[in-house]
Amino acid sequence: MRHVDKLNQLLRGYNLALGGLKLVEQKLMQSEIKRLQKHMDKGAKNHNWFSLSIDEYIKECQQAIDTFRETKTAVLQHAQNIEKKVVNIEIAQIIRQIDFTRKTPMDIT
Repeated sequence: MRHVDKLNQLLRGYNLALGGLKLVEQKLMQSEIKRLQKHMDKGAKNHNWFSLSIDEYIKECQQAIDTFRETKTAVLQHAQNIEKKVVNIEIAQIIRQIDFTRKTPMDIT
């Protein structure tokens, strides 16, 4: 029974880690997602309910999920920084507009 609770927690953590990823982010993190999936797949293929290594499997998967979350957080932070820089470039005024209809002389500067 204790294994069932731990496995349910593990699956909730897995779903939260992968949830909310945009399609672009999924493509960008494809290798990390595959690595995480490989850890999770071990439980479906190599374990049964009477296996003595379920605790080890849970611990290994939890570490993989934590590593994925750290990577995901870093990627999302970098994406936000890039987006801010792109917005700053978009709104930057590279060439100052000159008022040619002006009747008074302009300052020398």
